[in-house]
Amino acid sequence: MEGLWIKWSSVKEITNIVKLTNLKFLRVGSSPQILKIDSLKNLKNLVWLELENIKKVSNLTVIGEMTQLQGLELGGSMWSRQIVDSLAPLANLKSLRYLSLPNLKAKDKTLSHLFTLSSLEQFNAAIWWDKNEIKQLRMRNPKLN
Repeated sequence: MEGLWIKWSSVKEITNIVKLTNLKFLRVGSSPQILKIDSLKNLKNLVWLELENIKKVSNLTVIGEMTQLQGLELGGSMWSRQIVDSLAPLANLKSLRYLSLPNLKAKDKTLSHLFTLSSLEQFNAAIWWDKNEIKQLRMRNPKLN
């Protein structure tokens, strides 16, 4: 299996996903009971990850270790915001071409950690992020449309 989409689930843990060693694409949507995502770092073939409304997870360190990612979406649902500690761990994702942060806020309130990224081709974020930081991010990623 190369792709898996989980939506509106009541799962509390996703540790068994690591058994899917060929997984390249994973979307976990509206699964607010998930407590940890640590096991995701073992998915070495994963190139695309989307996590929506996983409210109990606020530390993104594990995602920062997934340096093979080319696409990443992290966000809340239509009705609730996803709050994370910081986007700092995402600075390690140098292969990232797509980044979307819908309905997501960081406690440190900055996108500046993303300035180290230079391969972005698409970037989407909510309107509350600092416009100057978004401009800076776009300047550092000439392929952004």
